[in-house]
Amino acid sequence: PRQLYETVMTQQQRDHLHSNTAAMMDHVSEKKIKVLYLAQQYKIKPSYAKAIFDLLSKKDFDFSEVEKESEGAETRTKCPRFTPSQATDRLTGMPAPNIYNY
Repeated sequence: PRQLYETVMTQQQRDHLHSNTAAMMDHVSEKKIKVLYLAQQYKIKPSYAKAIFDLLSKKDFDFSEVEKESEGAETRTKCPRFTPSQATDRLTGMPAPNIYNY
């Protein structure tokens, strides 16, 4: 996702992504959902999450909450047996033998 966001998309495409995402997030009533979603985007690139946050019409939370929730966001919804067992291993789409805990 980071490579797509930074190098494939043009600035105009990123601007559209930010505004479209913010418009849809304005329909979300649960603060926690918005914070956790932006935390995922923050892990891709902090300015990505900030751009969406800045465009929200109703800010019922502070951006510092997004920053805090971004810690560990990349593993929040992952099954522990598919997470890397070594600090040097990376999360990937499919489990690889001898690397993941399964």
